[in-house]
Amino acid sequence: MNRPLIILVLVLAVGSYQFWSQREVIHPYGVLISEKPLQKDVSERPIKYKNVILDPLAEYSLKARVLSTEHYWIDRLARIVPIDVALGWGVMSDTKVIENLNIWQEGRFYFYSWRGDPPTEPRRIAQSSANMHLIPSTEYVEQEIKKLRRGQLVELSGYLVRINFPDGSDAKSSLAREDSGAGACEIMWVQSIQSL
Repeated sequence: MNRPLIILVLVLAVGSYQFWSQREVIHPYGVLISEKPLQKDVSERPIKYKNVILDPLAEYSLKARVLSTEHYWIDRLARIVPIDVALGWGVMSDTKVIENLNIWQEGRFYFYSWRGDPPTEPRRIAQSSANMHLIPSTEYVEQEIKKLRRGQLVELSGYLVRINFPDGSDAKSSLAREDSGAGACEIMWVQSIQSL
C-alpha cells in the first residue's frame, strides 16, 4: 500500500469511530425522566482537589437526558471542570419538545431557542434543565463523563459545591432549579455516574 492510501484509511477509521461513538441516542416521544433532581442539606468536610478546595453545599442526585456536552481546555475552570453537560428532565426529556429546540453550549453557558411558538412554556424549559459544570471525583468518573452523548439517559450523584481558588476567589454552585443566567449553573462534584 502506498503512504497516501494508508493515511486516508486511518483518517476514515478515526472519523468513523468518532461519528459512531458520539452519535445521538434517539428516543420516542414522551417524558423519559419524570423525577426532579434531589437535593439535601449537608455538612461535609471540604474536599482538596488539584489546586482548589471544594466546599460541599448540598447532596445532589439526578436522572436526566443529555441535551448537549461541551469540552473546555483553556478557560480558568478547565483544569477543574473539563466538561459541561446540559441535562434535562420532565418536559426537557421529551423528544417532542427537544426536537423543536436549537440547543447549544458556549462560554460555560447553555442556550436554547425555537422558531415560531415555543414547544412548551419557556418557564418549564428553564425549570426542567440545567447547565452542569461537572467535576469528576475519580478517573473512572471522568472517562464516563467524557463518553456522554446527546440523548443518553444518565444518573449522577455527588455534591453541589463551591470552588475556592488559591487567590481567594470562588465559584459557587446554584442551589435552585428556577434560576437562569449568570450564576445559575450547578457545579457538581460527581461521585457516581451510570447510564440508564
